[in-house]
Amino acid sequence: MESREDVGQIVPWFSSDEWRIAAKLIAGEDADHSKALSLMRLWKARCDTLPVGVETSMVLLCALERASENSAILDDLGQRLALSAALTRFLNHALTASKDSFNQSMFEKAKSADIPGWIVKLRHEAAHGKSVPALEPLLKAANFALDWLRWHYWNEEPLDWSPSVPQIAEIVDEWEALCACQHVGYKKISSLPDENLRLANAGVRSVAEAAKNAEQQILDATVASPENLLSAILSSQTFLTPPPGLYGKEELPELLIAQWRPLLGALHAARFLPQLILKLHEKNSRLAALWNLYLLERVQKLRAAQKKLYLSGVVVKETSSLARFLQKKREEHPELQVETDARQAVGLELEWPLFVAAPSIEELKSLTTSVAANPNKNARIYIERLLSFAETEATTRDKILQIWSIYFGEQPSPAEVQGDIQTLDDLVEKAPQLEQGCRWIRLDEWNAEAIGRLPWQQGFVNLELNFDSWE
Repeated sequence: MESREDVGQIVPWFSSDEWRIAAKLIAGEDADHSKALSLMRLWKARCDTLPVGVETSMVLLCALERASENSAILDDLGQRLALSAALTRFLNHALTASKDSFNQSMFEKAKSADIPGWIVKLRHEAAHGKSVPALEPLLKAANFALDWLRWHYWNEEPLDWSPSVPQIAEIVDEWEALCACQHVGYKKISSLPDENLRLANAGVRSVAEAAKNAEQQILDATVASPENLLSAILSSQTFLTPPPGLYGKEELPELLIAQWRPLLGALHAARFLPQLILKLHEKNSRLAALWNLYLLERVQKLRAAQKKLYLSGVVVKETSSLARFLQKKREEHPELQVETDARQAVGLELEWPLFVAAPSIEELKSLTTSVAANPNKNARIYIERLLSFAETEATTRDKILQIWSIYFGEQPSPAEVQGDIQTLDDLVEKAPQLEQGCRWIRLDEWNAEAIGRLPWQQGFVNLELNFDSWE
């Protein structure tokens, strides 16, 4: 769902594009009120309280659907009652939203809102009259109300929104849904189980094509704000959701990697890989750690391939070239033969652009400092590889690994190993003797007399413990 930042309002549509689909189905040249009603019912299921314009449109469409000539659901009286209720709700909502003063009559408010007086009279007759108005004037009033909403809500609402381009996260959500449908075998858009996806991709035949279009939309939107793509990936539904069968494995499923590789390649083209690795480290999950292992492996392959390019005289830039990456992708420019040879030599996929430099040693050292200062057990999958890539000195690397081992309780700290007393036997051996000759002893068997017994308490026969006083 989308939240409007200006007023913090929660709305049931996933994106402004989805709202515009409903507007076209109601007010467009190819209007389809049946599909519009289905979409608004979906919104009602998502969010119980709908915006006034949507709620009123849905009520009117429901009443008009029931009053259609081929409707066998309601008799004449039932149709008139449904239309009367819809007309009453329309005027209540339309005139309540009026900015005029509260001391005006309903006729005065209707006049200022461009609603004719006969609509108000018909509403009064339906609400307070001795009989329900006839079907024909009610149908005429309901159609007028729907036309009024077209002009005063469905044609004006987008003006209240800033950027008409949907947020990257919204497109990523749709792209994930399309990819999921594609993976389970759906091929045609018309066969998708989700009506929202069918409507959003009405002009596309295949699911694969729709997913490709959504992917291109994401990449195009990333040029202006790659940091938003980073956030969208980290908050997505599938990137950090463990797939079935992952437990105990040391690598990611190939299907998951193949799905996300184009977007990860775009982050590399924008030089955002170090930021992604650090954010994944902060997630402290096994799946995030496996993604980091995969990303570091790609960094290694990028560096190896780019070293071959350098030896061949090809210049690799250390600046973001996302726009160039997208242009080459869109126009399907073939790679230079030297690039193809370098890529194949190290086994690097096409989604990773070679003309953008891999993270530099300085970037990796900064990343290593941040990772090393925040130990987590999952990161042990990739910490040694990261230290190696950052060209960390052997002594420094050993110290970091030792600190991590101490942090996780796998070996005593230097402070703990200093001194003569390191074991229980050392404690018994080094413990001072009392004047009476009593000393600490090590008991091989646990018994009641050993509990809490100190050397100077040997003369006590019974040891009383008050468990009620323990906290």
